[in-house]
Amino acid sequence: MSLEILETDNADLNLTSQVTVLSSTPDAANARLCKAAVNFGDGVKDLDGTGGNFELVVTVGGQTVQPSPQIVIFGPEIRSAVWTSVFGVPANALVVIKALSPNGADTDVDVTAILYDVNDTNVSAISGDTAAADKLELFTENSIGTDNKVLSSTDPQDLPDFAVDAQTLDGEAPNNLGADEITQGGAVISMNGTYPLVDAAMISGDTAAADKLELFTGNAIGTDNKVLSSTDPQDLPDFAVDAQTLDGETPNNLGADEVTQGGTVISMNDSYPQVSLVRINGNTDKVTQLESLVSASLHSNIFVPRLRHCAAAATDIYRAAWDKVSGGTLSPKTSGITNVTIRVFDQAGGTDFIAATPMAATGQPGVFEFTTAGSRLVDGLIYTAELTSNIDIAPRIQQVFISRDSSS
Repeated sequence: MSLEILETDNADLNLTSQVTVLSSTPDAANARLCKAAVNFGDGVKDLDGTGGNFELVVTVGGQTVQPSPQIVIFGPEIRSAVWTSVFGVPANALVVIKALSPNGADTDVDVTAILYDVNDTNVSAISGDTAAADKLELFTENSIGTDNKVLSSTDPQDLPDFAVDAQTLDGEAPNNLGADEITQGGAVISMNGTYPLVDAAMISGDTAAADKLELFTGNAIGTDNKVLSSTDPQDLPDFAVDAQTLDGETPNNLGADEVTQGGTVISMNDSYPQVSLVRINGNTDKVTQLESLVSASLHSNIFVPRLRHCAAAATDIYRAAWDKVSGGTLSPKTSGITNVTIRVFDQAGGTDFIAATPMAATGQPGVFEFTTAGSRLVDGLIYTAELTSNIDIAPRIQQVFISRDSSS
């Protein structure tokens, strides 16, 4: 699956004060589900390489998307990229993304911000042909009724030239239909048992296309009017049933190991052939992206933070660690954790009690510590601690409540 790009903004910017890197109204008529990527540096106008805590602020229709600012810890790389979290955008809402560098030398940096739509991919995004997509969508809207059944056309140009004979036929009054009361092209059609056959070419005017449609329909519909699976070898993977006796069974009485694909035996007990997405799509890059996304979704883990605060004689000590939840099992996460910072909000929750500060790794794997003699917790108050980290590469922001000598 590919993401749809809604907006791309590029400029050389001074990042030493908060500056707008993207401003866009992605859709005037429809709500969208979006995320953005911000790329810093182009090989000529790059970051100074100091790294540190960079900030992103996202507003949608004047509302600030939380947490704000989104703090991302940069390393020494002079070209870096960062993704925002996913956020919703109402119809006709303005999206504004701002960035701030902590480094005074980042006064002239090439910045490219890209806004993506992560909704279900539309027809245009799949085919790349906007005009064809519009026609298909128009056809679908006009063909499907409120009961989700296909409508018959009422446009005269789409109908064969039927006419009801208003004269008395078979001794019946006009318009009181009996037999032989409908004509097509001047020929009388019996309503008792014969009905007109409509040629697809009469509808579309394209004889070649009509022939293909009729051939497809003839091959696809069985005697019970249900769609058949193709029996053409070019439409099927190279499966073959071994007619020899296998597992002590008679031919064609299937047990285990009786199906082959490309000459390789496939067990019918617990193993089934895998169909490559490249074979279906033909685009290796897009298939790789899709498989990576599916793999990440199926094998992702949940990480639960643990934070302990201890009030010593002259300092406050904070220790953080994470538990990994996978397959219903909880276990300490001892590796793959980097760029850990702690930020503490006061009891009101709107003011920094302790600004975002890196936590140092301890001698115990997966445990990080921060000690301060400055702002110290006060008895009787509840504070909010925000832990920012990269766990198995993925950035995470998690909050826990703490008080003096409390753990979470």
